[in-house]
Amino acid sequence: MSFAQQTRRAYVHRIRKREGNMQTLDQWMTKSKAPSTLVAEKRDAQGAVVLSRPLCQYPQYPRYTGPANDAAASKSAANYTCSS
Repeated sequence: MSFAQQTRRAYVHRIRKREGNMQTLDQWMTKSKAPSTLVAEKRDAQGAVVLSRPLCQYPQYPRYTGPANDAAASKSAANYTCSS
């Protein structure tokens, strides 16, 4: 896959993700339907997810519930739960 194709694929993914987030926010604002979960992601220059965390409602915070001593698992939102 060429660099241009990789760039286009990453850009299209970002647009789709952004549209999904905008729909979620629109429903929250117009229909008072708050999302059950939101996930924040940090991406590298190529658009790959470096780490992700759930965004929790205050006063909750993301608590790690994944396997111990696993650096790769600690970067995934799937291994966190919102707790008080």
